[in-house]
Parts: sequence; C-alpha cells; structure tokens
Amino acid sequence: MLYEAPFTVPVAAAAGLVEYASSAPFPFQNSPLPPEALLANGETDYLTLINEAAGILGQIKSLPLTPLFYAPVLSKRYNCNVFLKREDLQQVFSFKIRGAFNCMSHLDPTVTKGVVTASAGNHAQGVAYSSSQLHIKSTIFMPVNTPEIKVSSVERLGGEWVTVKLEGDDFDAAKKAAEAYAKQENLTFVPPFDNDYVIAGQGTIALEIIQQIKQAKQNGIISQDHADAIFAPIGGGGLISGITAYTKLTQSPTKPYGAGGLASRSMYESLKAGQVVEVPTVDLFPDGTAVKRVGDLTFAICKKYLTLADIYNDITTDDLCATIQDIFDETRSIAEPSGALGLAALKQHLLKSPPRPDQVFVAVISGANMDFEMLRFVSERAELGAKREAFLSVKFDDPLKFPEIIKLVQTRPGNKPRNITELVFRRNDPGAGHAVFSFNVDLAGVAQTQSAQEDQTKEVIEQLKASGFVGQSLNTNLLALDHVRYMVGGRAGVDDERLVSFTFPERPGSLQAFLGELEKVNVTLPSNGLLSLSLFHYRFHGGDLVHVLVGIQVPAASEPEFLKLLNGLKALGYIGVIVTSEQVYTDFLAKTQ
Repeated sequence: MLYEAPFTVPVAAAAGLVEYASSAPFPFQNSPLPPEALLANGETDYLTLINEAAGILGQIKSLPLTPLFYAPVLSKRYNCNVFLKREDLQQVFSFKIRGAFNCMSHLDPTVTKGVVTASAGNHAQGVAYSSSQLHIKSTIFMPVNTPEIKVSSVERLGGEWVTVKLEGDDFDAAKKAAEAYAKQENLTFVPPFDNDYVIAGQGTIALEIIQQIKQAKQNGIISQDHADAIFAPIGGGGLISGITAYTKLTQSPTKPYGAGGLASRSMYESLKAGQVVEVPTVDLFPDGTAVKRVGDLTFAICKKYLTLADIYNDITTDDLCATIQDIFDETRSIAEPSGALGLAALKQHLLKSPPRPDQVFVAVISGANMDFEMLRFVSERAELGAKREAFLSVKFDDPLKFPEIIKLVQTRPGNKPRNITELVFRRNDPGAGHAVFSFNVDLAGVAQTQSAQEDQTKEVIEQLKASGFVGQSLNTNLLALDHVRYMVGGRAGVDDERLVSFTFPERPGSLQAFLGELEKVNVTLPSNGLLSLSLFHYRFHGGDLVHVLVGIQVPAASEPEFLKLLNGLKALGYIGVIVTSEQVYTDFLAKTQ
C-alpha cells in the first residue's frame, strides 16, 4: 500500500474530528411545514421558501448583501468573466448564518423554549449569532478539547443568549449529549443542512447571484445578463441543494456545479447509488465538507436535478492551497480550505472546457474560518498546487559534482535562467549523492500551467540525463512532499529498517500518548529478537490529524512482534501504513547497500 493523501482517512479513524465526519445527522423531525410552503402534490415549495427567506434575511441590517466580486486576474488567466460570491464576508465569516437564521426565524420566541445543536465550527457560530438577533436561547454542545478560541467566538456571537456545554472527548460524544439534552428539555434541534428552512436560507445565495449578475450587465462590466454556471462546495448538501433548487425552479440558464475534496465523495457516491450512502473516507483538509452521509432532503434535490458530471470530486489538497492563494491575490482575504472548493472546481472546469470570452462564471467563497497554524502548510504547497513550481530529486555517483548540478539546473536550454526555490543536499557514504530541489515554472507565453509543469520537469530530467545524472519528478509524491524534503541527509547505517507512516487525531496529549506506546519498541522480545526505533519525524500542519513517519529496526526473527505491534497500535487508533518500498525512502533515508 502506497503513502496516501495525508488528510484522507477512514471514517473510523476520523471519528469525532469534525462534527459531520463521525456520525449521521440527527434523526430529529421538527415541526411540519405550513400548507403555504407545500405544492399541490405535497412536496416542499422551495421557490416560495427561498423567496421568503430572502425577505427575512434582507430585513436584518446586520446581515448585509454579500458582494459579488469581479476577479480581474482570474478572468484574464482563463479568458472569461470570473466572479466570486463573498460569503466569507458574512458576520460569522461563513454562509452558514443564512440557513441557521432562516430556520430559527420560523420559531416563535414566546413559545419556543430554546434550540440545541452540536458544533464547534461555522454552524455553531451561525446558530449563536442568530440566537442573539432573534432572542432565542441556544445551547451548543462541543467536545471538552475544543480550542478556547472557538468556544469564545461562539460565546461572543451569542452573548447572553447562548450557553456552550463542553461534553465528551469527541464530536460523537458531544452529539449524543446534545441529543439527550434536546429530548430531555423538549428543545428544537437546529441541523446543519438537512432541513427545509436551512436549505432555503442557503438558496438565497443563488437568488442574489442572479440579481447581481444582471446588475453587472447594466453596469457594463459584462455583456450578458446571466451566469453560465455557479460552483459551490458540497458537504452535507445544504448549500448546493439550495442553489440548485433556485436555479432549476426559476428555469435560469445558470447551471449549478458541486465541488468536494478528493476523498469526500458522499454526495457523488449517493447519486451513483441512487440512494443516500455512507462513505468510508473523508477528506479533512477541507474540514467544513468532511461529511460521511449527506442529508435525505438535500440528496432528494440533487438527485432530481444533478448528474455525476455536475460534481467535481478530484480536488486535491495542493489544488486547494493554490486556490486559497488565488483568492488572496484577488481579494487579500484568506479563505478556509472548504471555502475554496467552489473556485478550485471552476478552475478545473475551465481547463477542461475552455470558455468563450463573453461567458460568466461564479464561484461561492463559502467561508474564511481558517486556523492560523494551517497557513504555513498552505503557503508551502500553494505554488506546487498551482503547477507554478516543480519538485525533483537528482542522483549522482560523485558528491563532488554537486556544483556542476547546481549550474545545470539553474539554466534552461537556450541559456534561459531557471529560478530555483529550494535545494537540499547531503553527502551519502559511500560515494553516491542525492539532492532535492524545486524551481519556478516559466509561464511566459504558456496557456496551461499543468502541462508547463510537466514539460519543464521532463526538460530538467533530460538535461540531467545528458550530463550523466539521474533525475526524478516528485511533483505528486506525497511522502516526499510531507516528510522527506525536510529530512534529506537522514540516511543511516541501519539494518532491517521498516518505515511506517502513522495518522491519528490531533488532540491534546495525542502525540505524547503515541510516544508512550512507542516506548514499548526498544525492548528485548520473547523471541530474543529486538525491535528498535531508528527514525521519527513529525511536522505540525495545523490540522485535525497528526502525521508521523517512524523507522523501526526489525530483524527477521522479530517480524511477528513487529506485525503484532502495528495491530496493537491500530486497535488504539494509531493507523500505520508500511512505506518501506517507496523509492524516495530508498534514495534518501535507507541504508546504502
């Protein structure tokens, strides 16, 4: 099994990391819709609900119309008109306020005893802010290890109208506590996406976009009065189903598209199966869309109006990092990873189907609640994700030739300069040497950055080959990108070394607990063999997962104990994947044969 995307984990391993990944939505049935919100056949009249929601939200002075921002840099790059719907500028920095506010506005504050939800993310902030505006008491459950900044943010937004209860070690436990409390106190549960009023609230985004595009036409910014397509993230489906319902029910020429992370395929797989299914993996880099089971109501809308071709589900972590940089370059604002999904999908769409200059496309920037610690990781990977940077290794038999290699990689054919952005070398013993380096891709006169990255990577490898050196592309080698680039020179004379990549939840004390389990490694075993720790690398990315690379010396006689150790660690939630066969390990870390 090869090293996998670092933020893609089995749902069992991710249980409790984010509010949607660990278990299905609450099976609460709130009050039925009034007759005026139903069609003659008994189905929900979403067009009526969305128009009503727009009126409700429009009356709230503290919820101003979010701008539709014309993106000149992206428009020039893709030779069309690109707009960004700035939901990151909401009071809670996320579109979630729309659905939460609309849902809670239909409650009678003189009758309702209060509401309950379980969240420490955008939904919690939406409920808290709505409570303060509508004067409805809310109780929000979060795990006990929720960062103080998230707790204080919810308390600040809700003021005297919100109570935060810290219950359980993870979101599963917090959800169970919230469910029990709601039943005990006979309170209304406000779901994050699977509710008709929540869907209608999110659908007001489409209504506003359609009106704002018409205004852009009147202002002479564009030549047509409609958008060709709207791209929005897909998590539980509230946002995409609201947008889809409005565009389809108004017979708008604007086509909706959904976007998900590489391993967050819950809506895609459900549409493929023809029914709601739970997916085995979630992508936690865009944690706002890390949903293992979409809503029943949201699925019904998507099933009715969307096809599999309308969902982009192959967006990588590096794609998102590059898109976050694109948004920053345009707006000087930093979107959260899930907030950048819509634009990442739009970029893929425009590369696949080159547009006409007069066409208009909109990406919903759904949120900006980015953890500050994550910025380092994003900045490191943005250029590579945008295909504006290439990453390679070079192998040579005489370390004294390293200066020759430096001169070689700095110059393109035709004596054009090549801008090196990273270069790491360590002499190996005996004789052979390895180095890794990255360089800026020359985009002058280039239409497709992806092909330029591939072409110029091959160009360097051919240059190296002509001079007797062996080059290898590492552009998509995640083991190299996540660990080895920071560990070049770590080769040691260790026999029988096995390399294992571990992924587990990032919680207070989790790394220390893992290290405590590894203390069992350096001991003599009943077989008289020995397992010994030979390598350890950890790098904090500011996310919900710990990524650790561990080397263990395993003599042949100790193989059963080694496998027993891995199984024992797995049972404790520390899932390890043996990656000793990776070529990049052989080149840079393994003992020279």
